[in-house]
Amino acid sequence: MIPGHRINVIFMICRVNKYVDYSDVLKSHITEFLNKIVGILHECAARWDGSANKSEGDKYLLTWKLPNTENQTDNEKNEWLMEQKTEMADKSLITAVKIVSEMRRASSFSSFFRKSGMAARFGNTTRPYVTFALHMGYTIEGAIGSDFKIDACYLSASA
Repeated sequence: MIPGHRINVIFMICRVNKYVDYSDVLKSHITEFLNKIVGILHECAARWDGSANKSEGDKYLLTWKLPNTENQTDNEKNEWLMEQKTEMADKSLITAVKIVSEMRRASSFSSFFRKSGMAARFGNTTRPYVTFALHMGYTIEGAIGSDFKIDACYLSASA
């Protein structure tokens, strides 16, 4: 196995609110419903230089890697790194705003909310809601596993 390495990253956790309720009502259509949400998450992250990394039920991890500064002097490193962190932080925040606006704009969700079970349970709601958490810190990026299965992971006390 290749050893992991330390990197600085901006993490965004996106959570689909009422995921369990949607699953209960939509049953076999939940996959199609979630794929529409995930499509918006991935598209917005990619457009603003982020990467979609992991999903766990109702939660999705998006990341923005900050550049490596090992080959620069301290002054260059500090100024350049601050500019890069600021730019990536802006991009991650813009991504959250874009996700919200794309979710509101997407007409494809209305067909799901017109289903009788959805209308009865959620009323006039016409779109799912997503909440966000942002964090900047270091992590160890690497592969964890064996010769049979490998998972790309981020490990950190700050993540």
